[in-house]
Amino acid sequence: MVKLTSDLIIRHGSHSKKQNYESDFQFLRRLTHVYCQEKHIDEITNLEVCRSLNVLYLYDNSIRSIKNLSSMGNLTHLYLQKNQISRINGLNGLSRLQKLYLGHNSITVVEGLENVESLTELHIENQSLPPGESLLFDPRTMEALSHSLSILNVSGNNLTEISELAVLSKLTQFFAANNQFHHLYDLSCAVRSWTSISRLELSGNPFCQSKKYRDKVILMSKRLVMLDGKEVSEATRLFLQSWQANKEMKKTAQKQRKDTTDFVVHLTQKDVGRQDLGVHRETVDMHSLTAEGSYFLPQSIPLTKPNKRLLAKGKKRSEGDDSTGIKVV
Repeated sequence: MVKLTSDLIIRHGSHSKKQNYESDFQFLRRLTHVYCQEKHIDEITNLEVCRSLNVLYLYDNSIRSIKNLSSMGNLTHLYLQKNQISRINGLNGLSRLQKLYLGHNSITVVEGLENVESLTELHIENQSLPPGESLLFDPRTMEALSHSLSILNVSGNNLTEISELAVLSKLTQFFAANNQFHHLYDLSCAVRSWTSISRLELSGNPFCQSKKYRDKVILMSKRLVMLDGKEVSEATRLFLQSWQANKEMKKTAQKQRKDTTDFVVHLTQKDVGRQDLGVHRETVDMHSLTAEGSYFLPQSIPLTKPNKRLLAKGKKRSEGDDSTGIKVV
């Protein structure tokens, strides 16, 4: 067992060395950076006097619990990755904390950050999770972080959806590689809420194998400049936006043509009944419509007696006789 002792802190305090005229207390009091990574530390202790501490490196140790940090009111950067931490707690007093690194631990729920009001970066990638389980997110913590968090790393946590993260409206960078995201629609819903997103790292997810995956993701955000480690150029974005607009126009035109061909011939004249038409909807030819809106039977329709009668009435209509009242609706 190795505790974080005052002697260890003094030996690994950085940026300046202890001066001959200084006492241990004076030196600890003015320390701003402490580098105690890879020291086999299993418990955080003896930091109470380090009131000026801004940056604390404790990664690659054997720490199981986050504690004894409540007096670190000036701490802005905390590095605790590659330890044995199973729960996020003990951070309530860190009101100025901006960057928190917790990757490669055994955390199952993102929680306990409701009072960390200044947090802009949270790195919680590659947790050691029970088989078949994925990282969970406490809604209260997500709501609290929505006002400040701009960078989130949740890569390698067996995630299947990100709907809980849509509330993080300030996100500019989202790292979620090597998860289990299957549906681009779920991503698009979240990205729609992330109006300032500029970087996405999504490689290693199942939906990356879908057709035109990269093009579709680029079209989700107008500010995206980096996707899976590759730059998104403005020329590429403009081309894809033009392509999408053209595609939408074609869809609209096709729908309009379909709606038109589904019109039913309606005869309002009493002496021309629907049963006399002898024409089914499948035989409607849009080229038979005149500019005045009258309808003429195409030559391909058999000239049965009812059809001949209708053709004669259409001929009168074209000659100025409006007695047929044939309309298309």
